[in-house]
Amino acid sequence: MLSHGANDDNIPVYGDVKLNGVIVWLSAFVTPNIETKRGVNIGLVNTCNCSVLEPFRRFDTHGDANAGTELSDYLQQVDYGTIIIGVSADSPTDYYTNYLQQAFPALDALAVDVSDVQSRGTFGFVAQKGMPDKTVFRKAPTEAEGFNNPTHFNATVAGKPTSQLSYG
Repeated sequence: MLSHGANDDNIPVYGDVKLNGVIVWLSAFVTPNIETKRGVNIGLVNTCNCSVLEPFRRFDTHGDANAGTELSDYLQQVDYGTIIIGVSADSPTDYYTNYLQQAFPALDALAVDVSDVQSRGTFGFVAQKGMPDKTVFRKAPTEAEGFNNPTHFNATVAGKPTSQLSYG
């Protein structure tokens, strides 16, 4: 996982999420042909085949006053035990308003404390709903940190191969 921020010099930066080496989410700042997915992006993992259950959902917590509440509501409705990937892009907050703050309690429940992330800071996490001790979380809270050392990490999620599933 690699998150990305933004910068006043319009220097291109990008971020991605890969599952089994395949890009399942991609975003970039001032890069032709790649959309900027500003805010917080959430994906749910199918552990049987290490794929996303549905396309990543984007919550523009930088520019949309409702996005923090929508993110919180979404995270609360995710089923217990589900693997959640979260990655920020461009800027998860604004200089003057912090729409992300409405999602702080839902993120805190996943052991993701982003209360100090500033405009153009970055963060990323992999969490299992209801099991905060399993969360892998990194952040670069300031614009300078987000640009010079954007959040990145590798995580291994152990799933159950399809052939071993039992029904019944």
